[in-house]
Amino acid sequence: MALGFLPAGAYEEAASRGNLLVAICDGSYAGHLLFGGSYPSLKVFQLYVSESLRRCGIGTALVSGLVNLANHHGYLSITANVAEDLAANAFWERAGFVLLRSKPGGASRNRIINVRVRELDTPTLFKTSSTTLPELGIVPNYSVQLPVYVLDLNVFWDVVQRRPRREFAAQVLAAAFDNLIKVLVTQEFINELERTSKVANDPALEFALQLPVLPLPPIPVSDTLVCEIASILFPERVANGKVSAHDRSDLIHLATAIHHEASGFVTSENALVKKRDLIYEKFGVDVLHVKDLATGIVSCRRDTPVFQTFLSGETVRIWNLIPGPSDYVEGFIAKLSPNEATRQELMSLRTRRNQKSLIVTSDEEIVSLAFWDGNAGLSNRVNLRLLTDGEHPAAEAALDCLFDQVARDASAIAPVVLSLTTRTGDVTTTKVALSHGFEKQGGEQLHTCFNKICVGRPISPSSFKRLGTALQLCSGIRFPDMLPEFRSVHQKITFYDVSGRERSLELASLEKYLSPTLLLCPNRPGVIAPIQRVFADDLFGTSRQLSLLPSKEAVMSSERVYFSAARNRVVLQEGRILIFYESGKDNGRSAAIAAARVLATEVVEKRSVSSTLLRKGVLEESQIAELSSTEQIAVTRFDNILVFSDPVPLAMLRELECVDGANLVTARTLSANRVTALLEAAFNES
Repeated sequence: MALGFLPAGAYEEAASRGNLLVAICDGSYAGHLLFGGSYPSLKVFQLYVSESLRRCGIGTALVSGLVNLANHHGYLSITANVAEDLAANAFWERAGFVLLRSKPGGASRNRIINVRVRELDTPTLFKTSSTTLPELGIVPNYSVQLPVYVLDLNVFWDVVQRRPRREFAAQVLAAAFDNLIKVLVTQEFINELERTSKVANDPALEFALQLPVLPLPPIPVSDTLVCEIASILFPERVANGKVSAHDRSDLIHLATAIHHEASGFVTSENALVKKRDLIYEKFGVDVLHVKDLATGIVSCRRDTPVFQTFLSGETVRIWNLIPGPSDYVEGFIAKLSPNEATRQELMSLRTRRNQKSLIVTSDEEIVSLAFWDGNAGLSNRVNLRLLTDGEHPAAEAALDCLFDQVARDASAIAPVVLSLTTRTGDVTTTKVALSHGFEKQGGEQLHTCFNKICVGRPISPSSFKRLGTALQLCSGIRFPDMLPEFRSVHQKITFYDVSGRERSLELASLEKYLSPTLLLCPNRPGVIAPIQRVFADDLFGTSRQLSLLPSKEAVMSSERVYFSAARNRVVLQEGRILIFYESGKDNGRSAAIAAARVLATEVVEKRSVSSTLLRKGVLEESQIAELSSTEQIAVTRFDNILVFSDPVPLAMLRELECVDGANLVTARTLSANRVTALLEAAFNES
């Protein structure tokens, strides 16, 4: 039997491959559904129901059968192309297939084809894990739109009296004027100024009165908080009954910030900052030195690094999108957004204040656009909006790079929950998002939402408790107070979701969910390996000068490859922390510049290195041939890359006993304690 444009042989071939569902009614043929495609998306090629049996639910039953089959095998979506002028669009709409986009059909009939997609019960990245509850169960904190910081009185005087710290205080106030953060003072702040003011129409007081004011908590609440804070800050004075009126005023400032659940309390009082961990753990409000907040604000305002590379014969560029009208960009948005409201929303993001954005182009075509909050890291939640042409050959590579770049930018200051919104049915984005540790959270008909935790720094035994508190506040997930001893990357790590249920994940899976990060468990060994400056620049994008030449393709990939002598297989073992040391050769920095996680190391023949491995590394075949005197090399795959903003110089590496007096010319093991000390130095955690 032949139906439509397909010959009879097509059905026999589809049936032999298991790609044909047939409906039988009273022992007779009633209809069929022909499908195909490749993982992770199935495609409907033909749906047919006998005319006499239409409107009996047979078509719906066939589609349901395909959905069940696809779910069972872990597919992410099903696509159906339907001519725009056909009444069948209503059927596919009822079956849950939303309009993803429209495209021209064949020239002979001059039709417009609606591409319709139904998303399935998306598996998580670790669906095959033996754990019964693989998801983290992230519940983002949506309570604060702009991060709210309460100023201590000493920060105010830094500006008014032009103290040495006035530059930092001025940066904080400027960020508030730019709507990057919200800055407030407390009623006690105003009361204290009024008590100490010595002149009529005091300009300092008049200036302070222009700032938004947080009211005092109810007296019973205030008194309780003041007592609890005093026991942390001034335990000796509390014990001796010597808490002064000035001390009590300081305590009321902080108690007000805690009561109103501010993001942070900004001060220049070092004694207060020293107790920040205890205050944060107990009350969930961070006490920040004004210099630290100003440094974070400067970091927020930095543009994301840009670069270009060759991919499949085309020049792929990643660059910051310039605000303002652009027919080029608006045409891309219109092409991929059939809904008018969605188009207008995306176009408005281009002109929104304090909005960061990246655009990926391949030659003259746009592949992807990404928009996210400009105050990333100052707030515990970052919104990411993404639009990608999933059919472009460079789409997966572009998304892999974008997720990597945005996660690093968003968590550069502090851990955050990254909330992604993308088009429903965008299977390419879904596939890559899951591989980066995003969890699907549902969404509306036109949009699908995902959440991911980004830590942005290593988690050491000394920082585990503090970072655990931060993660609980931003995501609802609670971890134990101590990192467990390292046994392997496959050992289970226990945690608790927002409902208090105990869950567990393999260490390797947990690091992916929290990436970019490295869990520095006690006894987890590391390796320090040398790399020349020219290769480090290509592998990590760490060049101190902007190059006009294309980078290697590896810099776009979240998983990369390090080639070395075959003997290094012994030390470059799965799960170890890999530290890259840039040698001093050819104006190198003689410093540790980055860390990563070893996924696997294998020894291969030099002549058999695949093109895939070459693309994820930065050596040419001729350079690999010269790498060692043997015919074999070690190929190390690594991910979870943390590039050091402050490289650790050779002198400090020697002080930490990470290198000895000899030059570092080959990979060598590091104890867990030395790895931790090195990374704490790189991230100022010591």
